Amino acid sequence: MDERNAARQELVAELEAAEREFWKTFSGVVRRWVLFPQVPAARGPRLHSGGIGLLVWTLHAALLSTGVVLSLASTGGVRGLGLSLVVGSLFGVGAVAAQVWSVAYQKEQALLQRALGDVAYEDVLVQGARIQELAAQVKALEQG
Repeated sequence: MDERNAARQELVAELEAAEREFWKTFSGVVRRWVLFPQVPAARGPRLHSGGIGLLVWTLHAALLSTGVVLSLASTGGVRGLGLSLVVGSLFGVGAVAAQVWSVAYQKEQALLQRALGDVAYEDVLVQGARIQELAAQVKALEQG
């Protein structure tokens, strides 16, 4: 039993090392988005979907803060104009960022599916097969 346990622990350690190497390689392979691709001097960092998400949340927090400051510090028409600009920029940035994030996320998920296949969904597939089996039995009883 000790030999089996030792072999299992060795395999688990090898699997964990392989997973760490996989994620390291994966993060280097997935598409990285450049903030300003048209301006070579201002390209900035290359972002993956997680970085894009962080950027979006940070930008939304900054715009929300600006909106609060404008609504409390300004009066009259300037206050209304400032709030309108903030709301408009929130919608615009949110729409663009959502599209970029969606494409990046889809590509990452496609690569994960290609690399791992059904291993990541094994439990779900087993449960789905069980449901199909039970549904077939119920259907057979209803017909029979």
